[in-house]
Amino acid sequence: MRAYIVMPCLNEQRELVATCASLGFGPGAATDKPDGTLVLVDNGSTDRTFELSRDIQQTSPPGTVELTYEPERGYVPPRRRGIDLVAQLALEEGVVAEDVLILQADADTQYQPGYVAEMRAAGETAGPQTLLEGRAEAAPEFALEHSAYQALCEQVSASVRALCVAEADDVIVDDKICAFRLADYRVWGGHEREYDPHGEEIHAETSRLFLRAKSYNARKIIVERATAQPSRRKLRHTPGLVLHTALQLIDTQLPQLKSYLAENTNLG
Repeated sequence: MRAYIVMPCLNEQRELVATCASLGFGPGAATDKPDGTLVLVDNGSTDRTFELSRDIQQTSPPGTVELTYEPERGYVPPRRRGIDLVAQLALEEGVVAEDVLILQADADTQYQPGYVAEMRAAGETAGPQTLLEGRAEAAPEFALEHSAYQALCEQVSASVRALCVAEADDVIVDDKICAFRLADYRVWGGHEREYDPHGEEIHAETSRLFLRAKSYNARKIIVERATAQPSRRKLRHTPGLVLHTALQLIDTQLPQLKSYLAENTNLG
């Protein structure tokens, strides 16, 4: 199975080089033999992102990094553009869609050693009609610096854990740590832009992709040893807003959810 990593980039000059290095590409990579092909999709950056992308391509083994450009801003267009390029590359290389594993990645996430190999091994074992999801964890320095926040997160998670479905049954997908076969992606209908009745775009594009996949009896597998450390930059920049949103959700919706479940299930 051949792994292709699709990474959209929009003004990511601060994180891009380190992220690509964590996957084995560009300057600072721990290996001179990257595991798969990296597809960088610039989404209209106005900083040095595209220049750095060229540097990463030039300092990686020939043919292991591909660059493309998607002028339409958003979450769906660059992901779709990257996967279209993967399909073209696979065709040129004689790799059938059933043997193409697409790993979605974000430009501000640190991927731990062996991440790609673990995802590919899981894909080969799992077979078709499967979505793979790795594990996201806090970077050690963030956990140390914000130990009270981490403890609060765990406290909130523990309070609602009994109300949650098993991870394998959860339809919410973490976009930056998931993977699927190109053949399955085509069957599932690919990433789509969708809008609510007010014309506002609905995000969570990979969760929506997986919801459609469920109609084909697709399943989700958690790959425990494929781990990554997402950036916490939104939390760092607007901690009050993030925390207030979470607490408001708990205060306003959790009591109603518990009441509903008590009346309609055996959770009581």
